[in-house]
This record gives sequence, C-alpha cells and structure tokens, in this order.
Amino acid sequence: MIGAEKVKIFGEEIAVNARIEYIEGYSGHADQEWLLNFVYSFINPPKHIFLVHGEEEGQLELKQKIEENAKINVTIPTLGESYILDGTDNPKLETDEKEMLQYERLAKRFEILDNIETLMERMTDVELAVKEDKIETDDEDIKTLTNRVKELQEHINKMLS
Repeated sequence: MIGAEKVKIFGEEIAVNARIEYIEGYSGHADQEWLLNFVYSFINPPKHIFLVHGEEEGQLELKQKIEENAKINVTIPTLGESYILDGTDNPKLETDEKEMLQYERLAKRFEILDNIETLMERMTDVELAVKEDKIETDDEDIKTLTNRVKELQEHINKMLS
C-alpha cells in the first residue's frame, strides 16, 4: 500500500496527498527525546504534526516542546474531528454536528466502560478481602459496607430496569 495514489476509506476512494513515513521498531512507549530527535532530523520538516498516540499529559508536553523548539504547529485531534489538509501549516477543522454527537456519545460510552472496569477491579479486591477475612473493621464498618453494597446494587438494578 505504500506509494498508493488512492486509498479506499469506508468505501470512498480518497486521493493520497501525503508522504507516509515508516518508523522501524517504533514503540508506543518511546520517550519524548527520541521523538523530538526524529522531528528535528527532517531536512524538509513537516508543515504540521498531528499527535494521535499517548496519554493526554504526555501529548500536551510533547506538543509544547515541538512547537517551541521545532517551530512546527501541532494538533492533538479529539475523537471524531476531521481536518482538511490544504498544504498550509494550519489544517482546517471540518465539523459535522451529527457526527460529532455520535463520537461524543461513543466517547462517553468508553468512559463508562473504563469506570465499570475500574469498579469491577475494586469490587474484586473487596470480595477477596471479605472472603479471606482481611477486612479489619468493627461491626459499624461492616454494617456501613453492607449498606453501601446494597445501595450500589439498587442503583445498578434501577439503571437496567
């Protein structure tokens, strides 16, 4: 596919007006220094960089360093954003309100799923602690824990009914 003049995305044929770079052995955990050296290594630097990988805090820090040191504009797109690449160093954000609402709903669903996963892990920890009698609490603490578990169960039952 490298060197293709057109690609199909969601059934639509799109002209390729970009150069694709392949980074041998790239790690998702590559440190910022390595990434900055990669950016600085271009004879003809890119007009714009999109950061789409990594944790938000790391992305923001890397964006700031690239913009300050390499003088290249950087965008950290959010889920559902589309950009028109017109050859300038400032791609234009193209918005479709209906599509953005769908992506926002999807993002909220992912957030809920992440929270449920965290909750399930914590519940497993509590379950093991109760089974192994490792909760060193008095009768009042056990009563409070019992009530909280019941409240959580009631909330979940309401959500599903």
